[in-house]
Amino acid sequence: PPRSTLFPYTTLFRSVFAIILFMTYISASVSYKKREIGILRAVGARSSDVFGVFFHEALVIAMIVFVLATLGSGISVAVANSALRSSYGLPITLLSYGIREIGLILVGCVATALSASFLPVFRIARKKPVDAIKNR
Repeated sequence: PPRSTLFPYTTLFRSVFAIILFMTYISASVSYKKREIGILRAVGARSSDVFGVFFHEALVIAMIVFVLATLGSGISVAVANSALRSSYGLPITLLSYGIREIGLILVGCVATALSASFLPVFRIARKKPVDAIKNR
């Protein structure tokens, strides 16, 4: 495919891959905490409280990823621009990195975290407390 259409496809592939990885992590986290979730539900915690716990966990992870991605992207762009300037002697900046790109990274991290954690948390939050405690 032409270069202009390749970028959206690679972005889509990376996004789906990130969501699958994150969903796997949250599913494992929910699986290890089934009993605790059942006990919370048995003592009166609502499904929304369970959602809150795991969504907050997902958001903390998303913020860590955001910081690392922002730093990594900034360094990568600076190195690439420097290498292109020195290799080709171009006195211009070919790759830009600013507040818009940082905002896109933030939106991508948060959207990935929330979309990936919804389904695993929804499943466990709907269970009866007894079933969660007995690991059914």
